[in-house]
Amino acid sequence: RTQGWAAGVVLLLEQSRAGGSFDTDKAPAGQKLLFDYFAGEILNRCETPIREFLLKTALLPKITVTAAHALTGADAAGPILDDLTRRNYFTVRHAGKPEDTYQYHPLFWEFLLKEAEGFYRGNKLNELRRNAAEILEAHGEIEAAVTLHQQTLDWENASRLIVAHAPVLCAQGRAGLLWRLIAGIPQDIASHSPWLLYWAGISKLGINPISSQRDFSDALSQFEAAQDVAGMYLSLAGLFEVIFYAQNDFTQFDPLFEKFELLSAAHPDVPAQEIEGRLIFAMIRAMLYRFPKDHPLATAWLQRGMELWERTADINLRIQLGFSLEFQFLWYSDVRKGIAMQETLDRLCRNVALEPLSEINLLMMGAFMRYFSGDHERSLEYATRGLELAEQAGVKVLNPLLFAVGCYNTLTTGLLSEADRYLEGMGQTLAAGGRNLDTSHYHFLQSWRFMLGGDLPRSHEAACSALELAKQVGALYPIALCHYGLAHTLVELGRGEEAMHELTLARGAKIMPLIQFYCDALEAAYLFN
Repeated sequence: RTQGWAAGVVLLLEQSRAGGSFDTDKAPAGQKLLFDYFAGEILNRCETPIREFLLKTALLPKITVTAAHALTGADAAGPILDDLTRRNYFTVRHAGKPEDTYQYHPLFWEFLLKEAEGFYRGNKLNELRRNAAEILEAHGEIEAAVTLHQQTLDWENASRLIVAHAPVLCAQGRAGLLWRLIAGIPQDIASHSPWLLYWAGISKLGINPISSQRDFSDALSQFEAAQDVAGMYLSLAGLFEVIFYAQNDFTQFDPLFEKFELLSAAHPDVPAQEIEGRLIFAMIRAMLYRFPKDHPLATAWLQRGMELWERTADINLRIQLGFSLEFQFLWYSDVRKGIAMQETLDRLCRNVALEPLSEINLLMMGAFMRYFSGDHERSLEYATRGLELAEQAGVKVLNPLLFAVGCYNTLTTGLLSEADRYLEGMGQTLAAGGRNLDTSHYHFLQSWRFMLGGDLPRSHEAACSALELAKQVGALYPIALCHYGLAHTLVELGRGEEAMHELTLARGAKIMPLIQFYCDALEAAYLFN
């Protein structure tokens, strides 16, 4: 709080003895002893022009000479800031380009802002805030500009700034900041702005998909009323993504596919390639869980997805499209194509800043690809990096899959104690409840672990739980996989006829060759035995 200022430490301790707060994690609204010090030792000794210069420039978190001159009108803005720095008037200069920046000590800055509220009243203070907001916007200081607009209750300009800069904030991995800015807009205003609703949904997608679903749904309704085609396509893509990340009810994809057909019939020309790419990516991924490969629209969507993947310049979108296409290659037994695409994406992404969710998707897909190609060491490296990034970014929606791929590798190679560690991490991630498909996946892996450990009753129990949850979610591939898993447990229990029935159900889904291979291998082993 004091940044090493010894007198500040003394004053805070004195404030504490007088009954004030000394919680260094919080910033009290008023600190009388500190503020009395600043008023008596600094502000009251300044000449009037310098005092006003300090009060006005306090509206700028980072001050440049250009910005200070524009806000205060002081031709001597540069010499004043240099003099404050030289005399150690709680002012620090930071070298930079195109010009140096100055900052006031946090406690001094807090004091100046309070003084400005008392010195400039009513319209004058709001006029200064509006001017400062315009200057900050021109210099790219969006958070500070939005805050000033909020202080003047200028919700229109605050909303305009948020919507205009939301794509950049997301691309920079600052979705948390975007959500905080939107949360600063009154609910009765934000709830009637479809673009604010859309970006609220995007900002929470990797953290709270259920909340995002309401935002996207409300945004879509408002965009439909306004006939905003771009907004309609993007909100529909957001709903597809939410259902995937929520992992609870994939039957919800079905009305969205119908909505897409109606939308594309009414508005066949998508406003931008990036918008189409985002929607195609989300639909291809949804198709994996709800449609067999021979669905009438599957081939067209996959072909369009490949075209967009090859053409788009948006690296985050290219990763998302690649992620969906890789799953197609993997599940339909073309691992070589999937590996080739993964290696292409790895090369493209070197030295490129990605959205955290895109990068985690890339690492998770790389882990699965390496697992299915038998490269367990590299697969675990990818999974570890994905979990580390998720922790750093606070975007943990894919953690269950990252822990799961760790389980696949360690169970396959017989490292049971390591598998237990990954299972424990997966279980802790799912402890809050919800996410039925991830929980089904967890029970499937538990069943495998119990089987390898010789605990067949618990293996059977976990396999049954996995299948039941997969059916609730309505995800075709996981249902088939869980039938296979249950069959494997039944074979081990000596209940061969029941096992063969489960294999018939798994094959009946006709989902993908990978499941067919698993079933054939298991039946062959059963018959051999």
